[in-house]
Amino acid sequence: MVARLTSPIAPGLISHQREVRARAAIAIISLQQIELGYDAILVSGTWLGSRLGLNRSTSSAILKTLEKDLGWIRRVGQRGSALKWKLTKLSGPQGNELRDRALVHGETIDAIASMNYTDTPLAELIATV
Repeated sequence: MVARLTSPIAPGLISHQREVRARAAIAIISLQQIELGYDAILVSGTWLGSRLGLNRSTSSAILKTLEKDLGWIRRVGQRGSALKWKLTKLSGPQGNELRDRALVHGETIDAIASMNYTDTPLAELIATV
C-alpha cells in the first residue's frame, strides 16, 4: 500500500481527480485489511462510498480504476453485491521500483502494521484518510 500510495502514476493514465480518489480508496481498503487482519476483504461501492463521502456508482467506478487502470487490486470472490478484493503483488514492469520504494518507507510500513500511526508523519497522514 505504501509503495503504491507514494509512487507516481504515468501522466495521462487517469485524471487527477480519479488519482486522488484512487489513492484515498487504496488507503481505506488497506487499513481496513490491516485492522481486520485479513489479506482480502469484502468491499461494496456503498461501503467505500460511505468512507469517501461519494455515491455508490462513483465509488464503484473507483474500484474499477484500481483494478483495471492501475492494477492495484484484484477480485478474489464475491458475496452479494460486495466483491472480495486483494492487493496485487509488487510485480510487473515497475515491481522492482515499487519494492525499492517500500524499503525506503520501511519505518512507515512498520508504524502502519503496528497501528501506531503517530510514530511516523506519513503513516499518520495515511491513517487520516
